[in-house]
Amino acid sequence: MAAAKIWLVEDEEDILALVYYNLERQGFKVSGFSNAEEMLSAANGEQRPDFIVLDVMLPGIDGFEACRRLKKREDFGAVPHPDADGKKRRGGHHLRS
Repeated sequence: MAAAKIWLVEDEEDILALVYYNLERQGFKVSGFSNAEEMLSAANGEQRPDFIVLDVMLPGIDGFEACRRLKKREDFGAVPHPDADGKKRRGGHHLRS
C-alpha cells in the first residue's frame, strides 16, 4: 500500500520543518509549502494529496481563501483538511462538507 500523501502549508519555517519531519517519520509522503500561492500552484500540476494541513494565518492568500479556491475545483473538493479550530463539523473534515 502506498503512503498517504500530505500537503503541509505553513509560513513559519521552524514549524514547517518540525511537522514535516514528524509526518515523514510516520511514513507519510509530505510536500511542504511556505505559502498558499505555492500550494495552489502545485494544485495545477501535482497529483492530488490525500490530506492537507493548512495554516490559516498565512501571508498573502490566507488559509480560508485557499480553502475556498480549492472547494471550487472538482479534483480537490473531497480532500480532507482539519478546520481552523480543530472541531469536527457535520459531514466531516472535507473541503466540501
